[in-house]
Amino acid sequence: MSACGVPDAWMRIADRAARPGGTVVLIGGSDAGKTTLAVWLAGRLAERGLRVAAVDADVGQSRLGPPATVGWAWGAEGRPAGLRFAGDVTPAGMESRCLAAVGACAEEARQAGAEVVLCDTTGWVSGAGALEYKLAKTDLLRGSLGVLVEREGELQPYRRALRGRVAVEVLSVAAVAAVRPRSVEDRRARRREAFAAHLREPVEVELDLRTVGLTGLSWLRERSLLGLADGSGRLLALGLAGALDRHAGTLMCTAQAAGAGAAQVVVGRIALDAEFGELRCTETEP
Repeated sequence: MSACGVPDAWMRIADRAARPGGTVVLIGGSDAGKTTLAVWLAGRLAERGLRVAAVDADVGQSRLGPPATVGWAWGAEGRPAGLRFAGDVTPAGMESRCLAAVGACAEEARQAGAEVVLCDTTGWVSGAGALEYKLAKTDLLRGSLGVLVEREGELQPYRRALRGRVAVEVLSVAAVAAVRPRSVEDRRARRREAFAAHLREPVEVELDLRTVGLTGLSWLRERSLLGLADGSGRLLALGLAGALDRHAGTLMCTAQAAGAGAAQVVVGRIALDAEFGELRCTETEP
């Protein structure tokens, strides 16, 4: 423990992360303390004069934007500088969409002048699918430092898999004991509140599908969650699907007013009920 009460392992991580052009990927299970570490690390690096961008890739418990999105901000607790729609609150089965959203946010941050990019990931770490997804994300982000936030060696498969990657240094740190575990019900309640806040005071929006791009038609249902984006894929607003008129080529939805300027609409894999609870959708023939 350092003189200021910070774990020595955290200080080592800050020293390794303080390299302009680097990307730090935080990997750990739910409630392990990844976000706590990310917030501290962003502040520590900023104190050293580095421009730090934080990419929040936790689509289930996002701090920067609504659930089912990936966002980035200057520092770990700033206002979102950019959001991308992933379309679900878990990356399982949506890996390609989530990776595209993470990559776009990181590249946008770098183009804006970020010297260090910190990526906070979901707590999905169990199983081969989770491992492959985290490795793909590390490769996509050109990760230079992988930080394993773990309990009792649970991330040993990640340590083995990352070993040998010349560009990636791997450091481990113990999970933060002070983090209060959240139940599945608590997580769902938080998402319900966040969806309600982002879909407050909606307006009716008619999307002309002859000029607006549409992705994910096979998941479209009444009240499907929609991401209304500009031509570069930046999220303008969330929406809820209404009637699709195939003959007229229009899709009605409710969204905040900013969504009316959408150039693209992406259909999510979930729908929301009248209380903003999640309903899982299955694919149908488009």
